[in-house]
Amino acid sequence: MHWSKKYTQCRNCGTQRFPHKLFGYCARCFHSVKRLEEVRLWNLNQPQTLKGYPRDMIFHNPKTFERVKKWHLKQYKERLEGIRYSEEKLQWPISGHDIEYKIREVAILSVELMGLSCFSEPQTPSIVISTQNKEKFSTRNSIA
Repeated sequence: MHWSKKYTQCRNCGTQRFPHKLFGYCARCFHSVKRLEEVRLWNLNQPQTLKGYPRDMIFHNPKTFERVKKWHLKQYKERLEGIRYSEEKLQWPISGHDIEYKIREVAILSVELMGLSCFSEPQTPSIVISTQNKEKFSTRNSIA
């Protein structure tokens, strides 16, 4: 069984787990590959090529243009590399460390879904004691 007519797996990440989108790329990789190609074609002298480029005039000088273009290229390449790495990792044996890491991820997500944060300080219930109850409390608990 073929993944697509011309390819047996994604050209970037090598997966068959996600459906084929276009040009030999899976649904996860295709958007980044497409954006990477659009950024490569950016030309400051041809405004029609600047799809996704900041519209503010501060970005339309040659020095800034090159920095922004280089940064976008780097971001999309890293995203594609990350997808490729995650697919390659699925081919390796699973270690106890991998399982521990995933359990921690699930725990953090479940705590966040409950509206708590595992990184915040624990909340202690505040007890308000009126002055009348305070006197009763202190006399009961005082050492006679």
